[in-house]
Amino acid sequence: MRKRSFCSRALIYSTILPAIWDVDRIARDHGIESLALAIPEPTANDEQVAAEVQRLLSRVPPRLDVFLLAEKSDLERLAHEYAPDIGFCAGFRWKFPSEVLAMHPLGVLNGHPSLLPRNRGPYPLAWAIRGGDAELGLTFHLMDVEL
Repeated sequence: MRKRSFCSRALIYSTILPAIWDVDRIARDHGIESLALAIPEPTANDEQVAAEVQRLLSRVPPRLDVFLLAEKSDLERLAHEYAPDIGFCAGFRWKFPSEVLAMHPLGVLNGHPSLLPRNRGPYPLAWAIRGGDAELGLTFHLMDVEL
């Protein structure tokens, strides 16, 4: 077995288990070491989301450090600690502050399950189906302060 060498380091920001596994696999296949996963803590009154986070935590790739972030300001501390080259985002509910974006020299790549700019925001696939869209798609973009 050939030893893999990594040329870049990444943080993953997501609450979607299939996305976490796929992003980690694709990153590793391209010489990017996934270091950690950031997940916003569920609010105390949302039992369904809390149960989903517990299920997600039990199935995260074991090599990833996992952080449940209580508030958006924790993003800066996490990025500073890991010094990532790039970030991968999918299904993350917070907008990234400019300071956090700047801590990823190669940027933060976001995957959004709709053909942007239509159906921005949460649950875009549901809105596309509800709206009778003839096409569905996935948009990848580098994040900026405006998203």
